[in-house]
Amino acid sequence: MAQSPQNKEATQSVPKASPSPAPAPIKIGGLTFSGSIRFRLESWDWFETNAADNRYTFGAALVRLSLGQQKERYEWQVEGAFPMLFGLPDNAIAPAPQGQLGLGAQYFAANGRQDGGAFIKQAFIRIKGLGGDKASSLKIGRFDFNDGQEAIPTDPSLATLKRDHISQRLIGTFAFTHVGRSFDGVHYSRTSKQGNFTFVGARPTEGVLQLRGWKELDVDFYYGAFTRPVKTKNTESDFRVFGLYYHDGRRVLKTDNRPLAARSADTEKIRVSTFGGHYIGVYKAGPGKADLLLWGRASSGTGADLPTEPGR
Repeated sequence: MAQSPQNKEATQSVPKASPSPAPAPIKIGGLTFSGSIRFRLESWDWFETNAADNRYTFGAALVRLSLGQQKERYEWQVEGAFPMLFGLPDNAIAPAPQGQLGLGAQYFAANGRQDGGAFIKQAFIRIKGLGGDKASSLKIGRFDFNDGQEAIPTDPSLATLKRDHISQRLIGTFAFTHVGRSFDGVHYSRTSKQGNFTFVGARPTEGVLQLRGWKELDVDFYYGAFTRPVKTKNTESDFRVFGLYYHDGRRVLKTDNRPLAARSADTEKIRVSTFGGHYIGVYKAGPGKADLLLWGRASSGTGADLPTEPGR
């Protein structure tokens, strides 16, 4: 997003509310059909300028329809996504340095006057009890994945802390946008009393702000993590160690902090290795609870001073 000396926040007209419970899926013989519709109305008041429209309202909807089947040894699912945009501003992109004035301008820059799309959001088969090991599973195909959510805490406060402050720091589906993103690859998971081990090797799809979400990007990553929950009478905590290798072969302008001339001349592929971990805990404190969060990483690689990551 463009920056400006002004410091007026963009506002969204959707009020905060508790999520409604998911409706029960429909059984059709041995198949399961489910779906969802999400509609949002956004009002933006961006940085003031006479060069473009900084105040506008637009709407968006995301329809997801899924068909799947659960078996003892395997399951499969195919899900279609149908994003729609209504009333995007066609004059909300100002000359540099202000640029795109809010998310409505970003959607318009990515899609022009196209207002709808359709693509396969997920299409995978998951093999359970891989090699006779009941604690393991292997998912192959197109799927959603958010790092940090490999193991869900039983304590609601800790689960919320993990969802809102740990998940998707490096890899994510961009579910807050009206399109989202998926990953094509393999996802191995093994959960035991000691904890959860997860490995993902995949390529991200387009989407995010673009209504087209079919194609893969020229990006691949390999992610491995071990997560261990710890629970006592008065506390519940969760720690994870992870490693991530990221390769980006796209010939696009890199978004690091070098001068524009240096970045424009750089066509080298990005290769970054990242290692890190987190610790989160919830502790009883009188009538309430106290929580603690630690997260850190270290990266090294080639191709950019400030590397881009697959979920960002």
